[in-house]
Amino acid sequence: MSTTVRSRFTAERKGGTFAITDNDLAILELFNVHEYLPSTFVCAMAPRLNPAYVRSRLTILRHELGLLEVPEASWRAANARYRPAIYKRPRKGTQALLERGRHAVDIRHKKEFQHELGVNLIAASFAIGVREYAGLSLITKDDILDHKACPASTRHAPEPFKIAAPFTYKGRGGKQVHVETAHILHDWHPMGMARTAGDRTLRLFMPGMEFDRRTEAQDPGDHERASITKKLCQMLELFKRYEGIDGYQEHYGIPNAVIPFWTISEAHMKSMMRRLHEITDGRGSDRILFGHMSDFSTFEKLPEATGWALSHD
Repeated sequence: MSTTVRSRFTAERKGGTFAITDNDLAILELFNVHEYLPSTFVCAMAPRLNPAYVRSRLTILRHELGLLEVPEASWRAANARYRPAIYKRPRKGTQALLERGRHAVDIRHKKEFQHELGVNLIAASFAIGVREYAGLSLITKDDILDHKACPASTRHAPEPFKIAAPFTYKGRGGKQVHVETAHILHDWHPMGMARTAGDRTLRLFMPGMEFDRRTEAQDPGDHERASITKKLCQMLELFKRYEGIDGYQEHYGIPNAVIPFWTISEAHMKSMMRRLHEITDGRGSDRILFGHMSDFSTFEKLPEATGWALSHD
């Protein structure tokens, strides 16, 4: 067997016979939820396994078995040579799960790679974070859709996470313009957290999550385009749709909902907060939460594989 060092940038077989283990299948199953995961996050999300062992299996799954791959777009970051490799599961990996009787869902989004990676990093950090605090547990999208409070019309919809969200915005000359046939599809599906204290369980729901890399205009003239203003207006309208019940609760059957809105710098985060302040005539909203992370597409490091999203102020 060759002992030459493999290239980071291309998959290279060294030869030999490798069996697919139950641990490998558990690693592959992580990609039923996340389209992209850095190796550090895979290690953190497989806590029963030694990180060195996981890294070794990732090498085998990618180079020898072809059940994982590293997308070419991940190498275009300025610091790609020095950061953890980012993995995704190709259809061959999905097929390996199905052939062994495991559940498998292919995730294929058409959005720009760096945007989707950021969304996956945030969601994975929430999932890691709930394990770092005693009494916390993750509420998944399946938990929400399968709950008796979720309307059947949502559960059986072709796109259950796409919500009718008419909105009003201030047009030219200060005139209020109402858009009646709009929908919103958040950057991440609904999730939540539960905390058990004694005989009580407290729950916090996130019917979606937004992430902006400063690629969306703050206030484009054409509101058919994606924009921060449009999304903020739609969220605000959903939160106040009915007296006593909001649009998110109507769609999912979940109360106590908040939406985290993330970006890649503190300056841009504050800019979005000012925009919300303007839209609401200074009232703001206690149900839209803002956070920022590093711009991992530049020379900044990838975020750590910890629960920073959950503990963020």
